[in-house]
Amino acid sequence: MTAIPHPAVLRIACHGLADEEVAALRRLLGLIQSHLPQPCTLAERGEAPDVLMVNLDTNPAPENTGSAAVVGCSLKPKQHPQGTMYRPIRAYQLLSLLTGFVGASKGAPTPTAAAPAPSEQRPVWRYRLRVWPAQAMDWQPKWWMVMSTIRSVPRTTEEISVQTGVAVDVIEQCIAELEKLGAIERESVQVETHESAPTPPVVDQRWRALTRRVGQILGFAR
Repeated sequence: MTAIPHPAVLRIACHGLADEEVAALRRLLGLIQSHLPQPCTLAERGEAPDVLMVNLDTNPAPENTGSAAVVGCSLKPKQHPQGTMYRPIRAYQLLSLLTGFVGASKGAPTPTAAAPAPSEQRPVWRYRLRVWPAQAMDWQPKWWMVMSTIRSVPRTTEEISVQTGVAVDVIEQCIAELEKLGAIERESVQVETHESAPTPPVVDQRWRALTRRVGQILGFAR
């Protein structure tokens, strides 16, 4: 799946989705709009989209998609390439798609660099999500945040914590469950460890609002 661009307004088109699925997508966009990193809307007929959502159960992706990022959706996403979403499209996946790709490069605060300290190399695991498991609909929103941040970029547990503000032990619980389901892949990398005290994670406040709103949309208690 190609990376989603960063226009002023993200336009989404649908290919092969039934009218009721398009209407449901429009309603979901309305519910989460105020918590997205930028305005998102369904493209008008004839308007060039930035994201093209394709029903892989009935139609292959069109040959000419222009510069649009193609996102497949299916009743059985595991039978299709990595990154395929479930259909009907689910709220947590739509939030992940639009925040994980659109929001990743926008508005995140940059921590102040600390003075260098003595360091040494140690091996750690870096994780990347292979597929959204069906069971994720019933998981806690913090686990959705973890999956969102490793959807397209492999990260260590410490890197995930810095991106999301989720505690490392919660991240490890999520990763363990994903490994049981075969929904995650990992690679060993060498990272530097410093003797100085760890820097507190920098939390994008947008994640906190998104977590609360997702819980409201899907009926979780606040």
